Amino acid sequence: MGRFERRQRSGDRADTAAWVAALGDVFTLEDLLAETTAGEEHDALRWLYRALERGRIDLVRDATGPLHYRFTSPRRMADDVETAGRLAG
Repeated sequence: MGRFERRQRSGDRADTAAWVAALGDVFTLEDLLAETTAGEEHDALRWLYRALERGRIDLVRDATGPLHYRFTSPRRMADDVETAGRLAG
């Protein structure tokens, strides 16, 4: 049985935490990707989909504009920044 090692990605936890912390309470996919640097888009999308699956973020549908996302917890800064850092690390 082989051992699995965690590979260090190019993204640093502090950098990843910065793009999550920079988001408002309600944001669009464009807002999320605007906060990332080249090469972080994959981590940002993985974080978004995991947050949706776990109920950390809700979809806000508006027929007149783009799809928006809203954090469901007021503790999002501490919890979601930590989660995003784990995804990048």
